Amino acid sequence: MPTGAVGLIFRRNGSQAMTDDIPLADRIVAEYQEMPDLALTVWQAARLWCLDPSRAVRVLENLERLGILRQNGAGQYLLGRRR
Repeated sequence: MPTGAVGLIFRRNGSQAMTDDIPLADRIVAEYQEMPDLALTVWQAARLWCLDPSRAVRVLENLERLGILRQNGAGQYLLGRRR
């Protein structure tokens, strides 16, 4: 998914993401695409991207809802495609 496309998907699907979250969501998707095996908990994601945990939850859940990310049994967020 090209960078910038997440904002269009958020808007098209009526996601509850705030406008401020769109650049962050694009950045998170780009990081996962650069490192396809990246698996982060909410706490780890919040720390990595210097976010308030509630904002990390909101953005990660929206990306999961859109099928861009998925959550495994350990509560880690991974790229949405399965191997």
